Amino acid sequence: MDLRARARLRCLEDSPHDGSLVIYRQWLKVLDAQGEPADERSRLVVERGVPFTVWIPVEAPVAELPFRRIQGKDLSRSSGVKPLVRLTARTVGLGTEVADERWFDPEAGDFELGRFVPLQPDLDKDVWQWEGWSGFDGPTHPRPDGDEPPGRSTRPVS
Repeated sequence: MDLRARARLRCLEDSPHDGSLVIYRQWLKVLDAQGEPADERSRLVVERGVPFTVWIPVEAPVAELPFRRIQGKDLSRSSGVKPLVRLTARTVGLGTEVADERWFDPEAGDFELGRFVPLQPDLDKDVWQWEGWSGFDGPTHPRPDGDEPPGRSTRPVS
């Protein structure tokens, strides 16, 4: 099957017209397989045991989580900020489309800050015997004192 992921931001804001709460929605860019901004992330063939990670570029300085700005949108006056990631897939042979989605809460630790790092799976290994990538969640450029700076984890957002 082919698999596609899109991301959308939803938050509540005061209406400039009457002060009531209104829902603000914005499609977010995600990074494609080459690390370039795109409307969606896709994989045409899904292999067993190969991860499908969705990176959402913040495009703003982030000293710590939760972030207060994302892709040009200032969230400082917003409440109920929740990005949505929707996966859709088409099954082979049947042509049936299936979809699933998950809301993420920036206040609850659903996010990790990091940089795009392409993963190189070894498709010759049996995933049931595989122990995982070595150093997957380690820093790419450790500081001399051995610590990472705050908000600079190299683990990708999954």
